[in-house]
Amino acid sequence: MNNTSLRATHSKNPFLILLLAASCLVAATTATAEYYPEPPVRGQAFDSLVAAQQMELQYLMEIVFPEERGFLITGPLDPLLESDITKIRRLYQTVRVVCPDLESFRVARDSLEARESLLHLSAYRENLESSRRSEPAGYRGAMALIKYRGQEHYIQILTLGQLRWLIWAEHVLLAVEPPDDDRLDDYAQAVSNYLYMIDQGIDEVEPPRAFAWGLPPEYSIYAEPPGYVIPGYQNYKDFLHAHEPIHTPFARGIISFVPSDSLLAVLTHKAPEVAWPNKEYPMLQDEYRRFLSRDGDVSIMETLTRKGFDTLQPGEYLFGIAPSGKIRFARELLREEVERIARETGKKVPRANHAFLFPGEPLLTAGAFFIEHEKGKPVIAHVNAQSGHYFYSNVSPTIREDIIEKSDRYLLTLGHFFAALDQLGIDHHHVSWSKL
Repeated sequence: MNNTSLRATHSKNPFLILLLAASCLVAATTATAEYYPEPPVRGQAFDSLVAAQQMELQYLMEIVFPEERGFLITGPLDPLLESDITKIRRLYQTVRVVCPDLESFRVARDSLEARESLLHLSAYRENLESSRRSEPAGYRGAMALIKYRGQEHYIQILTLGQLRWLIWAEHVLLAVEPPDDDRLDDYAQAVSNYLYMIDQGIDEVEPPRAFAWGLPPEYSIYAEPPGYVIPGYQNYKDFLHAHEPIHTPFARGIISFVPSDSLLAVLTHKAPEVAWPNKEYPMLQDEYRRFLSRDGDVSIMETLTRKGFDTLQPGEYLFGIAPSGKIRFARELLREEVERIARETGKKVPRANHAFLFPGEPLLTAGAFFIEHEKGKPVIAHVNAQSGHYFYSNVSPTIREDIIEKSDRYLLTLGHFFAALDQLGIDHHHVSWSKL
């Protein structure tokens, strides 16, 4: 696209330009029908990502909207997104209160007005109801202006469906030449309406197809994801485990190790300053569809706390760590167990994944930790850096070099896990580490 057409499009629909900017990294690859994930966030961009988390504001919102009631308080969806459109920038750069359902959304949206005395907090509602031709078309979340300690901050209140819409909106424009903006606006509204019905628990509604609006299939809410690089799940597992041994200065040729206290301190302090994007985001929307249609409950995904840790039962837990240092986790159901339950009950089992923990955000690390009980109390026995979404994606063309060349670096990201445990005061000595 030349500069003339870019300016012309901007004059008609500024949101279209935002989406084009967010998609410019992948636009060229679409023409060759190849998919390449976004690069990790490093250097100055990483520092900006961490600084944008506004942790004090997040802590305040956790008081107003307790996570034990199902709310998820999280940082900006994409604080590095560039836009000269103020409202668009706020959608991706504000602290978010993600509500478990529409009723909680309405309560949260209204309750801010009643919290004026909390920690010198006063709240002002702004643009809480979207019109048919709101900018961007289809946005249904609530933006509230918070005045706290003499400074004004925006927060966003939204449901999971509305969050899914924001993720779709950021990644939707994969074509080199954009379509007519009116058609895109109409389709964006249709996607919003569809997700609104999902929020209402109506899961039998047909999703809108982009072609019905004369748009390319890449624009669909359930666009066809790239195929697996290594066909067959067992072949994929065999490939990963063939490269399971660790090759680092402190451990060579073994598949797991227990670091000494001094080594653990180094690994925690020297955890790589890199944030890893979801390599499998084209699959995210369909994974949500399957999870919710099987009566999956997003509240099973929790934020780890010192008090909550003491209630954990033995077993495997998937986890992820956001740039804020917050750990979110859920009980892991292995694929084999899911298949066994399905055979015995005839019902498909909802299964969460790492991308659900902080949807749309890059993570410091992701994997699984294993709880055992000693004298009736939970302890962490083992931790790994196994994550298909963030490290070993079988839809990424880099899967082979990811496991062969980069997997030992993925292992080192676990230092962030132990740094977060330090902050929570959770004991983590004598924990074994592995890549898988």
